Formats: sequence, structure tokens, C-alpha cells
Amino acid sequence: MPITALVRSSSGEVLKISPKGQPFDDADPTYFTILTDPLLPDGNQVRDTTGEDLGPLRVLGLAKILDSDTVTLRNATQPEIDDFADDQEDDEDEQDREQAQELADTHPQFSKMVSMIFRAINETRADAGLSRWTVAERRSRARAVRRRRDERDND
Repeated sequence: MPITALVRSSSGEVLKISPKGQPFDDADPTYFTILTDPLLPDGNQVRDTTGEDLGPLRVLGLAKILDSDTVTLRNATQPEIDDFADDQEDDEDEQDREQAQELADTHPQFSKMVSMIFRAINETRADAGLSRWTVAERRSRARAVRRRRDERDND
């Protein structure tokens, strides 16, 4: 039976190693990679377990990272572990954006609700003597926020 591993594509963080060949069918291939029979020089444990309870991920000595050049799952260093949470947050933010866009595209009432929120924001801005945001300004501000976040993450 093959060994399989579930890996976060953005960071190489190994989330689970299955000696029983779990297929991880529900993993989104946009964000996760499934490996079959990777090299495991540091063992196949990514978290400490006590009976039925799973311990935390991202513990030095247990946390694994993918070395994609050799398809090896090795122990992660502390700096690598420290970066895992940020990469996970970025992936989750992107998934939230995709879900919101899907809702906007498929559910007219969701789009109406978002429009109502922006109308309320503009009314509040007008009451405070500030100019209203146009659609182009809202998009520009959203791009600027994403750009600042990306710059912060790359520093």
C-alpha cells in the first residue's frame, strides 16, 4: 500500500502523512498537493498523538516540509515553521475571495447585499463630509491593500 501525504502547495507544509494511502479526495488541488510514496528520512509523524487526541501541528522536531527537488518530506526548521501560519492565512484569504466572487456571480441577492453595504458606507462618508467612493475607487483601494499585504509578506 502506498504512503500518501497532504502538502500545502504555497509553503510546502506537510499537513498529514498517511501510511494507509489515504487519497485526500476533498483537498483542493489549487492549494494542496498530494504526494505518493515520498522519501521520509525523518519519519512519518507530523504531530504528536496521545491516544485518540491529535497534538498541535507546527512543533519543531515533528513538523515536516516538502523538499520539492527530491520529493523528500524532512523536518522543518523553526524559521520555516514560523512562515507556515502566514502562508495558511494567505491561502484562506484567497479561498474567501473566490467564494465571495462565486456568490456574487451565482446569487443575485448577495450582490445586492454588497451594493447595499457600499451605499451605506457612502452615506456615512457623505454625512461626515467625505466624498463618496466610486466603484473604481473601491477596486483601487482593494488592490492597494492587497499590494501592501504582498509587499509586507515579501519583506
